[in-house]
Amino acid sequence: MSILLNIVFFITLVANVIVIVGLIFSILEPKYRIWCSWIITSIAFIGIIFLALMDFNSLTFSHWLVYTIGALFIGIGLLILILGVKTLSLHSSSGLKGTLITSGLYKYSRNPQYIGDILLFIGIILLANSFLTIITGSLGILWNILLPFTEEPWLEEIYREVYEKYKNSVRRFL
Repeated sequence: MSILLNIVFFITLVANVIVIVGLIFSILEPKYRIWCSWIITSIAFIGIIFLALMDFNSLTFSHWLVYTIGALFIGIGLLILILGVKTLSLHSSSGLKGTLITSGLYKYSRNPQYIGDILLFIGIILLANSFLTIITGSLGILWNILLPFTEEPWLEEIYREVYEKYKNSVRRFL
């Protein structure tokens, strides 16, 4: 591996671990909730994409069907992610208080943006055919699974009965 690839892998790995540790701490100690900064999550996200490009096709397994399925996952993930942000608005997606959104994709899932991210990471892992991307992409999937568990207590505090009713009628993911 090149030095640059090692550096990108290390930075991406550290950013992912910081996000995951912060989320686990927030789940275990909700009154001391840690909101991981957009900078750290962006470094983790962008790092995964850079690793996919820099270490592309480094595994021996290669088949056109895997690339096709990976591209399909990326496309569907991006579509869900974009529709989720559009419905929720960039303001609310940034964690700023607004009204509880229960329309659009939020009628079917309380976390469509995270579903989009997870599908996107799966697609990147498949398309990249890279061990480094498998490691960091899997960590990205993990923190997207953990995120709702840190947000739900906060949403319950803010929206109270309205969120409780929504939570009881709409699934967390699918």
